[in-house]
Amino acid sequence: MAKYTVNCSACDDEMTVALFGRTRDREWKLDNYTWTCDSCKEKERAESGARAAVEAIKNGFPPLSGSDKQVAWAERIRLGNLNKVETEVLPDTFRSGFARFCSEVGDDSRNLFFDSPKTSEEANEAVSKVFSQFIDENTQSRFWIDNRHDMASAFYLFLMEKFTGSSAENAKLESDEELATDSVEQGEIIQPDGKLVTEAIAEIKIKEKSVEINLPEKIEEFRLMVKAAGYVWHHNRWTRSNEVLRYESAAYVGQQALALGIRIIVLDEKVAATIKKGEAKACWITSSETHAYLRWWAGDWYRTCKSLPGARWEKPDVKVDLKYREEILDFAEREGFGVTGPSMERLQSPVKKETVKAVPVQSEPEPRPELKAEKFGVAASLEDVDSDEIAY
Repeated sequence: MAKYTVNCSACDDEMTVALFGRTRDREWKLDNYTWTCDSCKEKERAESGARAAVEAIKNGFPPLSGSDKQVAWAERIRLGNLNKVETEVLPDTFRSGFARFCSEVGDDSRNLFFDSPKTSEEANEAVSKVFSQFIDENTQSRFWIDNRHDMASAFYLFLMEKFTGSSAENAKLESDEELATDSVEQGEIIQPDGKLVTEAIAEIKIKEKSVEINLPEKIEEFRLMVKAAGYVWHHNRWTRSNEVLRYESAAYVGQQALALGIRIIVLDEKVAATIKKGEAKACWITSSETHAYLRWWAGDWYRTCKSLPGARWEKPDVKVDLKYREEILDFAEREGFGVTGPSMERLQSPVKKETVKAVPVQSEPEPRPELKAEKFGVAASLEDVDSDEIAY
């Protein structure tokens, strides 16, 4: 992470932003992003809420109760969910809730609830009437804020309670209360020191071979931070599927979320304690039996890590032979890298001396027997024969 000074696009005042990722990515964001300060964001939210309130009056929606800030927020949520195509009976965000209701009660029961409509026009009119009741009966800002991410379920619960007398809504509330109680028992909600940027809470779960982070609101700075830490978006949550550095990455992400102004809940006491002390690190050293591996989630450490003897890139780490134990330990202390427990044991253990196999000394070979030259004579039949006498 690095902090930069930028200018607000609306009022041109200077503001400080925290950016994550590689240096070139951060530089690109500085050149291409449109930055808005907190004051201008607040002003824009207030103006948007006022416009939504005017539209609500035009559409005949009932006024909402709550604080000024809650009402402005809820008006924007309600208007955004109720905008629809003129030819449709229900807005997009409510249709799946109605379909679920119809599936569970069956066609016959559903027709009874809606006064047994004979034609499609009558059926549409009956659904519109019930939907208007849903809007009229929910006038608390809190209702729209709490259900902003799942209006379909809220509409389904309304239909079930209205037409079947089901306690589905009460069951949901009891379930939510039990979940909240369990979360408090297992983990602790940690508050940031500065100003909150959202009412949402980031829940961090450490599993056997992965870490899952669930933040029910899209915040760009948070998204960039968790991506840089190796997390991917999977099944509506951020997931890091890697057994190595699970606790370390959870502590780092939690600490950075607090720095961004986001509350967190961590279901692990040791990780929570590390976060509250501000001791989470972004750079770590792990190891195997033969090599150390240097990894980081913020900053650009490639060139620095490559300064170690024999270092080479093996994505996503820089790999160094463990025979350079002293150099690795000095590097970790000098640069502030964390070292996992097993890796520290390996790095502090003495270097095993290579055993040299004794080569047997070969005895001198026995001297070969000396070969004596034999004298060869000339056959008697060939002696004193004149070459001219030889017949060819």
